[in-house]
Amino acid sequence: MSASVVLFPEFRPGGGVGHLLRLLDLADRLPDGSPTAAADHAGADHSSAADHAAAGHAAAGHAGYPADAAAGHLSAARHLRAAGAGDSAASGAGGVTMLFRPGVDLAEARDAVARCSKLGGSLRLPRLCSIASEAGTAAVGTAGLVLLDCRELSITEFRALGFGAAAGVVVGIDLAGSARRYVDYLIDTLPRVDRVCRPNLSDRGLLRYPSRSRVHPPRRFERVLLSFGGEDRSGLTERCAEAGRKLGIPELCATRGPLFGRELPAGVQCFEPQGPLRDELSRFDLVLTSFGLTAFEAAAAGCAVLLVDPSRYHQRLGRRAGFYQLGVAPGVSGLTRRLRKVFGAMEAVMQSTRAVLPDAPRELCTVLDEIDRSQAVACPVCGARVAPSVSRTRGRSYLRCSECGMLYLRRLREQGISYDERYFFEAYREQYGRSYLEDFDAIKAMGRRRLERIGAARPSAPAARSWGRPGWLGRRRRSGEARHPGTAQHSVDEQRPGTAQHSVDEQRPALLDIGAAYGPFLAAAREAGYDPFGVDVSDAAVRYLREELELPAVNCRVEELNPESAFGRTCFEVVTMWYVIEHLPALDEVLSNVARMLPVGGVFAFSTPNGEGVSARRNRDRFLAEGPPDHFTIWEPSRAGAILSRYGFRVTEVSITGHHPERFPGMPPEVRSGMRYRLWHLVSRAARLGDTFELYAVKVSERRERSRYV
Repeated sequence: MSASVVLFPEFRPGGGVGHLLRLLDLADRLPDGSPTAAADHAGADHSSAADHAAAGHAAAGHAGYPADAAAGHLSAARHLRAAGAGDSAASGAGGVTMLFRPGVDLAEARDAVARCSKLGGSLRLPRLCSIASEAGTAAVGTAGLVLLDCRELSITEFRALGFGAAAGVVVGIDLAGSARRYVDYLIDTLPRVDRVCRPNLSDRGLLRYPSRSRVHPPRRFERVLLSFGGEDRSGLTERCAEAGRKLGIPELCATRGPLFGRELPAGVQCFEPQGPLRDELSRFDLVLTSFGLTAFEAAAAGCAVLLVDPSRYHQRLGRRAGFYQLGVAPGVSGLTRRLRKVFGAMEAVMQSTRAVLPDAPRELCTVLDEIDRSQAVACPVCGARVAPSVSRTRGRSYLRCSECGMLYLRRLREQGISYDERYFFEAYREQYGRSYLEDFDAIKAMGRRRLERIGAARPSAPAARSWGRPGWLGRRRRSGEARHPGTAQHSVDEQRPGTAQHSVDEQRPALLDIGAAYGPFLAAAREAGYDPFGVDVSDAAVRYLREELELPAVNCRVEELNPESAFGRTCFEVVTMWYVIEHLPALDEVLSNVARMLPVGGVFAFSTPNGEGVSARRNRDRFLAEGPPDHFTIWEPSRAGAILSRYGFRVTEVSITGHHPERFPGMPPEVRSGMRYRLWHLVSRAARLGDTFELYAVKVSERRERSRYV
């Protein structure tokens, strides 16, 4: 994955300057002495040398990046510092590209950026690209990280701008509009009045707060700053200035936004900060502003903050945040009266101001650094990229594929899960009260019942009626064969190093168990007359299968399995996965490989948690949040058939299991008996509300629907 970054800021004539400043501030956070290059990885220049010089660009390369940057191991801080790294193979990083909506006047945008750079200090700005250019489209398609910091974006714009085809993680910051549901990771740093799509993270501490703050709170409002955004189309600067003069405020100052375009009223000083505005706010006693970034920065600087809002929408936001408010665009007389009242209640103003502050500031780069960029971002079944979110938590986004309907996990925090001995012993004991081997016989008994269903899945097959009968061989044993069905017995030239000797017998159906663990199901299959083979990623489990159970087994990932080199055969009559399929992120590769290993008429069976069970229906957010972090897909019986049909399978049976009456509403979790418990158990079985299910499917065709990529 490329280490380049695409920034999409809010830019509208007269608004959105705070969003633009925030992204420029992130892009500017380069290592000391590391200038930004004038060209990025996209390769085309859309701004003149004069534009770059005015913006403070330096046409110099940046060396010294780690060689693994292109592999996605670059931290978010360095990710954002990758501006100007170029296409050098040594650096392995791309550049920072800023994109605007179609129709934006780039000359006006550059002028606004240049003005913002004065407000924010000596920024080393990324270059500006037209979204209609090939460079802009290529930048989105190859970026490792896309940051959308804009007030509103529709799903139509999201697709049209190319974000639906982004190869990397798409992060929305304070994003509104229908596209809010479609980003991979959603961060809210400002409060919202709507409840549409809960974010992954909501934290005011992620705002960039000033480096300096007042030591003592103000006793009198003698020095007042007026700051009302980039253009102040409502004329709040003039109204507040007139009210301030009537009240006799000794010193009135005002900022002029990049698009203010008017002269300040007489008696009002123009305040031009030497560095970022937030670091200059501590010089004032009171800041009059509208709801936005400046209000929070002023509160963190120790000033008193009063909101004068241009609309009721801003007023609702300010009220939700807890700021002291003076109303929506009040007239001069009304504003003067309210200010006079406030000046007599300074302590109340300061209390409300202090209440809006977070417990502790945090770095946005640190949060971005936690995002796992090694995981594929598309649907694991069909490869579709645009998918609405179903549920979000701090480290996860669950998305519903718009193409195939699969509910899948976009894991945003890397989990160091290892399927080692501890997974089957200590971790298993913590969940079930005993180790996997202590549960061996119970799992084996469950395997016998599953084998009966597998045998029933092909009632018309020649030997299928006998499949699943304990001890069935299908013929008499020849001399020299193993006494126990399925025991290791190869001819000398068929023996394979590291596997148990096995008799290749076409009369016995071959069964491959993927994720075989320590082999209870394979042991049951051998007793039932199958020719069993196992695959697992655990070295200890595979060693146990070979040495203790004398079963042929290999240690590899299923998508990498070559059955001919591993077992000396190209196909199996049965392939099974018991609580394994949800752990496989590369599901398309896995199911394609399974389909290749099964002939027409072969059986594919698996078990998995039920995304339509009682726990999911009662509280889906809780069900998903409490699920294991390595469950990459959430299967639902109602959708499984359509998904498997893409690979040539027809579902013959779905058995709902895992019935837990104590999980129904109104049932005490500690109750495990009684009439009420039995009643809910019957309801659970009748309504098919168990929290797990088993699926049995037969391969009916070699045809498979072509995957579609969005």
